[in-house]
Amino acid sequence: MKQQRLRLMERGESVTPNPYGLTRRELEILEHLNQGLRYKTIAANMTLSEGTIRNYVSILYLKLGVNNRDDAVNKVKEEGLLD
Repeated sequence: MKQQRLRLMERGESVTPNPYGLTRRELEILEHLNQGLRYKTIAANMTLSEGTIRNYVSILYLKLGVNNRDDAVNKVKEEGLLD
C-alpha cells in the first residue's frame, strides 16, 4: 500500500480520498470541462492527446455515475471538489 501511494505521488495523482476516488489529473480535467473547454483544447493545455482526454472523461463519467459534462461538473461542485 505504501509503494502504491508513493507511485501515485510520483505521477502527481491524489492520495487523499474523495467520495469518487478521483485523481488530481481527473480533477484538473473537470476544471477544464467546467470552463467549457473542448477536448482538443484540454489536450493541448495538458500536453496529452485528444484520445487520452476522451478516455479520462469516460472514466470520470463512470466514477461519477453521470452521462455528460454538465452533470459531472455539477456533481463534483455539490461534493465541494470543484469551485
